[in-house]
Amino acid sequence: MRRVHAAVKPGGKAVTLEFVPNEDRVSPPTPAAFSLTMLVNTHAGDAYTFAEYDFMFTNSGFAKTNSHPIPGMPQTVLISEKAKWLQHCHRGVATIEIAGRIVFGPTN
Repeated sequence: MRRVHAAVKPGGKAVTLEFVPNEDRVSPPTPAAFSLTMLVNTHAGDAYTFAEYDFMFTNSGFAKTNSHPIPGMPQTVLISEKAKWLQHCHRGVATIEIAGRIVFGPTN
């Protein structure tokens, strides 16, 4: 997901379509069945909960991820947003970067 984050422009979004089971991992039925299929038929497969996806996207640098169930479908759309600006802190010096240009920091 870090490569996806790197490919998305500041302020852009990544869209993921997945079977996302509830935190109990046994509901709703179709995502739970998909999770079981992944566990049985792959070496380390699983269907991830929203909290797990949110952690993965946040850990990859996305600012936030929202879940959008699709009415009448078993899949969920996850929309992860990349921040419009980046804040860096290196050796105690804060830098804010917008669209690749430093707007606050040691060069200003």
